[in-house]
Order: sequence, then C-alpha cells, then structure tokens
Amino acid sequence: MRLPARLGVNAAVRTPNKWWVFVTVSCGSLMASIDVSVVNLALPALQAQYHISLAQVEWVVLSYLLVLTSLLLTMGRLADVVGRGRLYSWGFVAFTVGSVLCGAAPSVPVLIGFRALQAVGSSMLISSSTAILLDAFPTNQRGQALGLTSTVFALGSMIGPTLGGALLTWFGWRSIFYVNVPVGALGMSLAFVLLPREPGRRQGRFDLAGSALVGLGIAGLLLAVNTGQQEGWTPRVLSLIALTLALTTAFVLRELTARFPLLRFGLFRTPGFSPALIGQTMQTMSGSSNLFLLPFFLVSIQGRSEAEAGLILLASSVTSSVVSPFGGWLSDRFETRVVAAIGAAGMTGGYLLLSGLELSWRPIDIMARIVVLSIGSGLFISPNASAAYEHVRVEDRGVAVGTLAFIRNLGFTLGTALAASVWTLRRLADAHSLGVDPNSASAQVAGLHDTYLVIAVLAGVALLSSLSRAGVSPTAGAQRPVALIEQGSER
Repeated sequence: MRLPARLGVNAAVRTPNKWWVFVTVSCGSLMASIDVSVVNLALPALQAQYHISLAQVEWVVLSYLLVLTSLLLTMGRLADVVGRGRLYSWGFVAFTVGSVLCGAAPSVPVLIGFRALQAVGSSMLISSSTAILLDAFPTNQRGQALGLTSTVFALGSMIGPTLGGALLTWFGWRSIFYVNVPVGALGMSLAFVLLPREPGRRQGRFDLAGSALVGLGIAGLLLAVNTGQQEGWTPRVLSLIALTLALTTAFVLRELTARFPLLRFGLFRTPGFSPALIGQTMQTMSGSSNLFLLPFFLVSIQGRSEAEAGLILLASSVTSSVVSPFGGWLSDRFETRVVAAIGAAGMTGGYLLLSGLELSWRPIDIMARIVVLSIGSGLFISPNASAAYEHVRVEDRGVAVGTLAFIRNLGFTLGTALAASVWTLRRLADAHSLGVDPNSASAQVAGLHDTYLVIAVLAGVALLSSLSRAGVSPTAGAQRPVALIEQGSER
C-alpha cells in the first residue's frame, strides 16, 4: 500500500489510494465501536455510583442516540452539499472534543449533555463514511470493503469491553471517554491530509423544518417509552404517543412537499432498498437490546467485575471480526438475500438460546450463545448493506447512506429503550407472580427470559425481510442499465 501521490496538490483533484481511504474511514469506525461497547458496560457502575434508576441511567446512551439519529438525515444532505471528505474530517474534531468533555463531566446530567455533543460529531462521521468508501472502491469490491469495515467495527467492539472493563475496574468511568482521544487525533490527521475534498454535487437549502420535526418526533417517542416503563399507560404517556404520531405525520407531509427534502421517498422504490432498511432496523434493535441487557446480567445480577464481564463479551467481537469479512466476500459472489437470510436465521437462533439464561450460567454458557448470534450478525450486515446500495445512483449515495444510517440508528435507539421497558415491565409482572421483590435476582432473570423472546422476534423479522427481496445475481447491479437504476431512485 503506497501513500497517495501529490499530497501537495489542490485537494479538489486529489485521488488517494483506495486503501488509504479505507484506513482513514476505519479510524472513525474503530473509535465509534469502542465508544458504544464501553459506555454500555459503564452503565451499571454509573447507576451504582450515583444511585439513580435504570430509566435515568439509560439516558447516558439515549441522549447520544437521540441526537445522532435526529441529525443523520441532515448530515446526509450536508455531505452531498459541502463534500463528504470535508464533513468527515470535521466530524472527527467534534467527536474527539466531545469525548474530552464527557470525561471531565462533573455529574450525570452534564455527562448526558456532553454525550449529545459527541453525537453531533458521530452523525457527521456516519453519514459520510460509507459514501466515501463507495466512491473509492469499484463495484466488484464494495462487498469486500463493507465487510472489512465491519471487521474494524468488530475489532473496536473487541477492544472496547476488554479495555473498558480494565479501565472501569482500576480507573473509573471517566477514563473510558479519554480512550477515544488518541484514535480521534490519528483520524483527524489522516482525514485532513488524505481524504479528497470533492465539490458538493448539489445546491439548495437545508430542510430545517423537517430536521426539527424528526428530532422532536424521536424525542417524543423515547420519552413515551422511558416514561411508560415507570408509570405504565398513564394519560401522560398516551399524550406523548399521540404527540409522536402527530409529529411523524407532519414530518412525512413536509418531506413530500419540500423542494429539498431530507428524506427522498423515491429511494424506497429503488430495488432492494426498503427490505434492506427493514432488515437493518431489526438487526440493530435486537443487537442494541442485547448490548444493553448483558452488562446488567453479568455485573448487577451475577456480581461479576466489569473486567470479567468485558472478557466474556469479547466472544462477540472476536467472532464478528472473523465472520464479517467472510460475509462481505459471500455477498460479492452469491445472492445477497440468501447470505443475509442465513445470517438472520443465526441471529434469531442465538437470541432464542439466550432466552433460557439462568443465574447459574458459567462464562462458557454465555459465550457459546453469544458466538451463535455473532456468526449470524456477521453474515447478515455486509450482504444487507450491499443490497441496499446496489441500485442507488452515484449522486444519491449521500442521501441513501444518511437514510440507512438514520433508520439503523433509530433501530439502535428504540432497541435500547425497548429492552429497558420490556425488562422493567416483565420483571414487575414476574415478581408479582413469584411473590418476590422486583429487584431480586429471580425476578430480574425471569424478566430477561421474556425480553429475549421479544428480541428473537425482531431478528425473525430481519429474516423475513431478507427472504422477501427479489433474487438478483451478484453482478446484476453492475450490469443494470443506468436509466433503469435512475428510474428506480427517482420515483
């Protein structure tokens, strides 16, 4: 791999080696994956140190996801207007500064606010990264590139629990945010030097009204779920649900009439795009639910240290890092729907196995089930992403990537809220039927049984969405007439 030639020339005409582009984008994936895995592992420690409820501590995650999801469509549009490389570079700056501030936060409410700043930078990175890779790699290598990106993400998830568990055990929760700083500094250096500064492909104003409506709608939904797990179906919760439905309706109407919409509904008619969106949403909802629940089971219920819990969760990352490139390789050679369906079946089976968890489970009992669902996830993600972008026009990639990232992170957000809500409600019901305290280990484990069954249903929907796609040969996307591709995107 050679450094790109002519680094001193004007950035607009720079054409860096595709593998240096991959290395640069990988820094963002690595930083984001470390952050996600470490912060979830820190939630039990934060809850215990500050004596706050589950509904309160989950906002350390939800505030990040709320801002991230709300901004992805806007940033996808901005990537097309100002240039993907430029937006990606400044995303590193925002995320790294946000990480430093999170580590210095004097309280949980302040930490929640700085997590929102982190999310602004993350939205800039996520909305640009895939489009940058799609621009850099030829059609017959996109599955490989996306698979390798999944491997990097898995590597970060592998480093995160191990490093995070050690940091939490010996240095406290603040240290987990500072770990982002060296990776962010490296990513900034590479991005500002190596990434091309291509001119924006589109002109036009931002849909600020649409951005506000989608943000308020997501906030209303999360507040409804979060409040509902504490109060049940109260008038306040029902009012929040009604408000969310009204804001969602207003957003759809706005996007249908806006001259420069954040969300182009014509993309949903592009072959393979909508089923891929559904599958990705279900995969992230189930994955984020599991990522939220397992640390509580290992640390709060079984009484393990964060370091030991991190080592157990390492099984998922190691498995994904091995399987994800294989999934990308398969998606370049076989029908993506078949590969994705096999992966979704593996995920469903893994969650069904976890639904039988017991307090007496040994590390090997947990790790074996994690490996099963991680094999499925590794085989699903890359083929599903390849199917989503296969027929999207080059000039629509920023919007398409932003849309898929928006839907994916909406699923991640809802998954965390859903897991907390279902677990809370089911352990209360199970505690009543068992005649024990809701905070007892037996009630919490019984609630997890039911929660994992719900998660398995979500993975099952991903399986059905993969099977619903029309069969397409792996080279069909490259051979498809441009006019037909454009017609599918424009409708």
